[in-house]
Amino acid sequence: MTIRKVKGKWEVGYKDTYSLSHSLSPIIFAGLKKFHDVLVERNQSGKTMGIPHGYMKDEDQWVTDSDVQGWLDDVKKMMYAFDQDSEPNIKDYNFSYPNAFKDREEGSSVDLTCSNPAEQERYRKDMKEWQKKVEEGLKLFGEKYQDLWW
Repeated sequence: MTIRKVKGKWEVGYKDTYSLSHSLSPIIFAGLKKFHDVLVERNQSGKTMGIPHGYMKDEDQWVTDSDVQGWLDDVKKMMYAFDQDSEPNIKDYNFSYPNAFKDREEGSSVDLTCSNPAEQERYRKDMKEWQKKVEEGLKLFGEKYQDLWW
């Protein structure tokens, strides 16, 4: 990754543009993690911090711990969306395609018979759940981008 600041100006390398989501995710994740940690520290020490509109259950009252926790939970959801380690790793699942490519007398063929269909299904289910959480976090990030301040 060659995204860097040079003489006060951000520069992005050619290869970084191949997958901007892959290039930017670790940067955004690190920022959100630090933001979350600062919010937690400020909340625990009684320092002033803002929470976005819509998190206070009663706008006529002071901010409650529950209000703050709702905001912190949503920041965690945003973090999850940018955490490249949150995606299920196919290597952690016990299945393969042992006969994917085999040479036969009449030529090559493809056989995508799975060695462990139940484990393959578990992987698919976990991937769908991961994708749903990522989409939720990305949507929150878009909606709350202007609220990422304390």
